[in-house]
Amino acid sequence: MEVISSGPTRRSSYLITGYAEAREALGDARLSKDTAAFFAGKES
Repeated sequence: MEVISSGPTRRSSYLITGYAEAREALGDARLSKDTAAFFAGKES
């Protein structure tokens, strides 16, 4: 997992590549798994 700085917002993003890394990320408390909250208010 690679941490990517997002500039002036000071929020970090995480770049996950690969199946094993994705499976490991599911247990990482730093990452939100709440997709309903992520997509709330976004139009498709």
